[in-house]
Amino acid sequence: MALANFAKGNCSANVYVVDADIKNLSKVSKRNIDNLKPLNCSATSLPFKDKSVDVVFTLFMVEHMYDYQYSDFLFEAKRVLKDDGKLIIATDSDFYDKWVHPLFNRLKTTSFLEKYNCEKVAIDHHNLKSPFQTKKFVERHGFFVQDVRLHLISGKRLFAALMYEIFIPKIFYQKFLSTMFVVVARKI
Repeated sequence: MALANFAKGNCSANVYVVDADIKNLSKVSKRNIDNLKPLNCSATSLPFKDKSVDVVFTLFMVEHMYDYQYSDFLFEAKRVLKDDGKLIIATDSDFYDKWVHPLFNRLKTTSFLEKYNCEKVAIDHHNLKSPFQTKKFVERHGFFVQDVRLHLISGKRLFAALMYEIFIPKIFYQKFLSTMFVVVARKI
């Protein structure tokens, strides 16, 4: 959905959806967006020339990789990105996925399950890192991390903003209240 929206808003850009699973790619053509193109390949072996891509964006992918695969992906992203290219990684929070998600799943709190789509058990998540660990991992692979954006558990944004900014120490909410996070980085 994020790439489809980007493609709609940037008609002159070629937006490639890369996935090793052909079933996932079948959804791309159903969107009827001319500049949204499916590519059946691995994220560790991208079919692009060196320094030819503006942005590499991953959405809930790296948590499914082992560290060696994650490293291969980062090296590949660095290879294909232009010198001013941007890497964006959206991934699950380690604590949320290991502890909070299963707890809500056990409690079967319907409204929470519907809102946060907790019905799937993430059995193949073997690379859950904290935002800090992810930042360091990405930096070790030749990127400068510009920002780490947390998405926090909350139903009411204003209330949450007040709670998170005023009453709750940053270190606490970074670790325990983040459901997912986004890392924004540039090549060094």
